[in-house]
Amino acid sequence: MGSAIWVFLIGAGIAALGDIRTTIPGFLIGLILGMLPPILSSGFPSFRYGIDTMDASKPAFGSRGALFTLVGLLYVVCAWQSVVTAFIAKGTATVIARDAARSISGPLEICVALAVVAAAWVMVWRGPRFLERINGIVAPVLLLLALLMLVLLAIRVGPAALWTGAPPSSGRMNLDPHLTLVTAVELGIGVSFGNWPFMGGLLRLVRYRRHVVTAPMLGMGLIGLGFGAAVSAMIAVALPSDDPIIWIFNLGGPTVGTVIAMTILVGNIAVIGLLSYFAAIAIQQIKLIGKLPWKAIVALMLVPSIVAAFNIDATLSAVIAIANYQGMVMVGIASVCSADYFILRKQQLDVAQLFVTGASGRYWFWNGINWTAIWAVVASAVAYRMLFDPASFASAPAFRYLGASLPAYFVGAAVYVVTTRLVQRFSTQSGYDSPKQSTIAVVGL
Repeated sequence: MGSAIWVFLIGAGIAALGDIRTTIPGFLIGLILGMLPPILSSGFPSFRYGIDTMDASKPAFGSRGALFTLVGLLYVVCAWQSVVTAFIAKGTATVIARDAARSISGPLEICVALAVVAAAWVMVWRGPRFLERINGIVAPVLLLLALLMLVLLAIRVGPAALWTGAPPSSGRMNLDPHLTLVTAVELGIGVSFGNWPFMGGLLRLVRYRRHVVTAPMLGMGLIGLGFGAAVSAMIAVALPSDDPIIWIFNLGGPTVGTVIAMTILVGNIAVIGLLSYFAAIAIQQIKLIGKLPWKAIVALMLVPSIVAAFNIDATLSAVIAIANYQGMVMVGIASVCSADYFILRKQQLDVAQLFVTGASGRYWFWNGINWTAIWAVVASAVAYRMLFDPASFASAPAFRYLGASLPAYFVGAAVYVVTTRLVQRFSTQSGYDSPKQSTIAVVGL
């Protein structure tokens, strides 16, 4: 997940913010700061009780209200799945027909994208073990290729020049150093918050508690995404192109460049498969869809990639906006889940009741929805938007000192806790009384 192909596009965005001596460290700081809330809100309950992300959100949002978090999950999965599909299609078409006219390369990109979607469907259809074996090979290969690109760049421009190049003129935001740093930190936080949908599904498989925090921060953060994005940011500054595939050709030449490019592009088909697998598992919370055959559910989750096949340039141009918007969407959800699990429920869940969908269920709230959680997410999103506009990068004066994601996270948590305490005075539907005995029985089993 950390070393997927979007790191190259995010790295180009980091370079466009300003001086990479400011933006790269800021982005890395943001990655670490933004990784902890998803781990707390999704990873810890999933690790302790062996449940996935959607089930871990039910105590906060309700048995039906968890579908609200499903919308956020599908946004993140479908958006990045579309980006990866578009990138593979455009990159492969560039490799095959570098000098071809747009009239030829355009249809070629569409054909490649549709073939990629078909290959991803086959991977997911084969099952999670097949995906696990594929990604166990792809991930280290992608990291090694990023290291190779860094070495080739150092040979070409000299090690000292890696940090001294001017930001690319196209798309440069011309921010002052302070605002540049804060914006880079915010970008890193937003990217990390996008891991919330996957954190529970991954960390429920971890054996030791000590790995719940360190493994995601190192793998999905610094070593994977952080290193790859930093390398691509330095390349974007040194080479006069916004296209990562052109970078690779310029660094490696026709032969080596083609091998590196195709290895990266083909390897990331497995990333599309992994994303669609997460989405297919989660969307089965909707009973009507859950009744469909597994093949049909996977195909349904790949529809956004098919749409991206016919809108490749528009999809690739929206990468940084996607990264920022996912932060705005996920920060409120993570804040509510964190406050619910650690502050209100004291890390105690009734696992059996997570799967009771009727009015007799412990997490039913009001017709299956906890409206206090929805209200807190809205308040968090409003706080975020008041500080920072993910689309235009316009910001309020307070953004220079506070950022946007972390204040919005604490606003959401505070609103949720205070509102819930008030509601408890007048209602018994909150489900915050002491856990039932079934909790101990299920965990013991």
